[in-house]
Amino acid sequence: HPDLRKNFRSRFSKNVTPGQLATDLDDNHFVTRGHGTHVSGIIGATPEYGESTSLSLTNTNSGVAGGCWGCSVAMMKFDGFLDNSATAMTAAIDRGMQVINLSFGDGVAQDFVSCATTYQTLCSAISAAANRDVVVVGASGNQHVARVQFPAQHPDVIAVGGLEVGGVFWTTHTGYAEPGSNWGSQQAVVAPARDVLS
Repeated sequence: HPDLRKNFRSRFSKNVTPGQLATDLDDNHFVTRGHGTHVSGIIGATPEYGESTSLSLTNTNSGVAGGCWGCSVAMMKFDGFLDNSATAMTAAIDRGMQVINLSFGDGVAQDFVSCATTYQTLCSAISAAANRDVVVVGASGNQHVARVQFPAQHPDVIAVGGLEVGGVFWTTHTGYAEPGSNWGSQQAVVAPARDVLS
């Protein structure tokens, strides 16, 4: 996306999808503009881009401005949930990422109890991030229920949730693009989420 051109770093990005070539990612991997692009825009979009490939610092008065114009944004592409997400996290840590956003979750009904379960591989990656002082942020979930999903439930992950207009939890489900937010006692941060432009 043009708002991400200035801050996207292909040399930090990697494809760790099983059965696919493990390679650095470039703009060609952004064949769709979906959830990852939306979240990246909120974090690191900048309207300071040129229409050419020069990426000059001329403000075109177009697009949106994210919360951190000077951030570098990288993408880890993976398929699946547990082992593959752990591989993606490890690649991000190895490439020097300082903040990792986990916009996925288990979607099951029970609470996270222990890492000595099917979550062990991902828990190990989260612990490795904590040992390297890497901030890990996790989505609370999109089922608009009173339950924070894993990995956001993990004590070393900052669980984030979304609000609607009026400062209430976003419980209005308005389709795939606007799915709502979970909430719970593990949440550390909530912010406006519904109808946020990115």
